[in-house]
Amino acid sequence: MKKIIRKILKEDQREMYLNKIIRFIGDDFPLIKNMKSFDFFDGLSEEDLKYVFSKILGADVERVLIDGGVTFYNDEDDVLYRENYNGEFWEKYEYDEDGNVTYFDNNRGFWEKWVYDENGNEIYSEDWDGRWEKNKYNENGKVIYREYESGLWMKWEYDEYGNMIYFHNSRGFWGRREYDENGNEIYSVDSHGYWEIKEYAPNGNLIYYEDSNGSIEDNR
Repeated sequence: MKKIIRKILKEDQREMYLNKIIRFIGDDFPLIKNMKSFDFFDGLSEEDLKYVFSKILGADVERVLIDGGVTFYNDEDDVLYRENYNGEFWEKYEYDEDGNVTYFDNNRGFWEKWVYDENGNEIYSEDWDGRWEKNKYNENGKVIYREYESGLWMKWEYDEYGNMIYFHNSRGFWGRREYDENGNEIYSVDSHGYWEIKEYAPNGNLIYYEDSNGSIEDNR
């Protein structure tokens, strides 16, 4: 990451340097023009601009793109903040130390937030419309439980190789799968009575298929 300037300005210097920054990126960013309560920094270089918006956004800005608007990126090249040229639209993103997006909002009232476990698996999310989702995982990172604000829940089971062998949900639907020694799915059936049978050649190519609807493909 490029070194970012760390020189803090005195209180009476903030507006002067803010005005310089406004002139540097264009005078038609109303959101930026209203940001007068932050520490602003000397000069018109990209390094200065990155530090200013690192303070504003609460995250290190690594790259600035000015092209019909302004976009600020972190050192992983993830978008931190984006505003179009006339300020009619903006959006902001926040990330955790592992690079997972944790928060998003924009000036149209949309927002969403995410929570992750220590392995980076998403365990909770919610949005502006009252929707939320909860997830649980096994030690291999496979989702084993999911629940929604509607009350719907789903559960998954896996074999020792990580293949999903059973699924069911709160609405009574279930499905079961079987695999050969190479991990190829050879049989599946669900609560609607639908089933599939498959066979494979030694190289893993599918050579036989049959389902409960009467479809058959035989290339043995």
